Amino acid sequence: MIRLSMIVKNEEHRYLKLALESAKKYISEAVIIDDGSTDNTVALCKEILQGIPYTIIENKQSKFHNEWELRVQQWEESIKNKPDWIIFLDADEIFEDGFAFAVNELVKDEDCDLYSFRLYDFWDDEHYREDSFWCAHTVYRPFLLRYRDGFSYEFQKSSQHCGRMPCNVFNLPNKLSEYRVKHYGWASVEDRVSKYNRYMELDPNGTHGSLAQYMSILDPNPNLKKWIEHDKKEVMQKLRVLIGSSVCQTPKILEKFLESTKAIDTSSFDALFLFIDDNQDEISSKMLRETDMGCDKLVLEAPPREMVYRTDEITHYWDNSLVLRVANLKNKIITYAIKHEFDYLFLIDSDLLIDPGLINHLIAQKKDIISEIFWTMWQPDTIAMPNAWMYDKYDMAHPALSEDERNRQAMEFLVRLRQPGVYEVGGLGASTLISVPALKKGLNFSPISNVSFWGEDRWFCIRAAVLGFSLFIDTHFPATHLYRDSDIDLLEDV
Repeated sequence: MIRLSMIVKNEEHRYLKLALESAKKYISEAVIIDDGSTDNTVALCKEILQGIPYTIIENKQSKFHNEWELRVQQWEESIKNKPDWIIFLDADEIFEDGFAFAVNELVKDEDCDLYSFRLYDFWDDEHYREDSFWCAHTVYRPFLLRYRDGFSYEFQKSSQHCGRMPCNVFNLPNKLSEYRVKHYGWASVEDRVSKYNRYMELDPNGTHGSLAQYMSILDPNPNLKKWIEHDKKEVMQKLRVLIGSSVCQTPKILEKFLESTKAIDTSSFDALFLFIDDNQDEISSKMLRETDMGCDKLVLEAPPREMVYRTDEITHYWDNSLVLRVANLKNKIITYAIKHEFDYLFLIDSDLLIDPGLINHLIAQKKDIISEIFWTMWQPDTIAMPNAWMYDKYDMAHPALSEDERNRQAMEFLVRLRQPGVYEVGGLGASTLISVPALKKGLNFSPISNVSFWGEDRWFCIRAAVLGFSLFIDTHFPATHLYRDSDIDLLEDV
């Protein structure tokens, strides 16, 4: 049994009819709190909910000015008679169609008491908004809760943004679901103006929310994306892949990188691009923020930097503080992948161009850690070397061998990597697919205090070996490394 819990106020001419008609497909009963409506909202609820048990509580005076008090009232009414499950929806929130056919499977899972979903803020009937202020759909929010009579539920006492259910529900066993919620609360100009005025009246200093986001409500040119409905089959079968990169790049190379990553074939998995903007060039930052990647994108700001990262036509110039900075930024991406329950993390440096089908190919190899090969002349006019090695800092042969044996073994290793295949190696980096279960075992890029080798990729690989994970390099679809701006000119010759 699933009980709908909803607060309404003056919803007669908004989205209430659509929301209740959608919810009625999968709920068994409903509890409605009418918070002082002056229109026919209550009558509309009674009309649509005919045929199932429902309770409507009518507040003569609105309690929304003190939201936590209203939410506690909603909670206390919703748990009467101890329902099996409660789904909390606002009157302008509608699950995509496939949810109605799958929710019975979700509530059968005895190992889960709480499901969270992504909510998309619609700006009209067919488009949702996506930018740095409007990215609610990149995180998961709780909607569906199994009621546990013996659990002590607690509410956050806040006049605004206190949450629709008790604040400690994440202490219960919980999971994420790929079904999505369409939020129409911002879908009309009238609604946006009304909400802007209300936020500015109740929270003029941004104490309970973001003042900058309040101001963005009236943006005349928001970035909108077309909604594509997912059916049950698509949701149940798709893996979730976080494509992450910390970006400190010249505009010339970054443009090529974004073109390449935008072309990634994401048709067989659900992708989110997570970029950390560590750029020193404002043109690059603007490009990173404004480029439409064709699917969900989140750009986070890196902390202020103390050291300048320098590159030229000879090499890249690193010091310990810069290496630690990159390690910390990559760890931040790992934390996001774990927290939001992705299946895979694909970490890619922002100077690489990859085949559109690469991620699908790497997933098919069924490895916990696998990188794609690329070749780089680390110094001008030298032999191109791979992003993989066998031993220690960057050795292609065992250091205990004689010089002749080392040379022979190194040559065999390099020749092998020129042949299409999947090979176990001792170190790798820069274009790596990592399973999130492996990340949960403790994989990260933090320095290892008793190891003198320098570099976050080496720390990662040593940690992986200690944890019992093998490292693999794939050579079927070599990436292109734009190590220098001049390397772009070579693309025309390919």
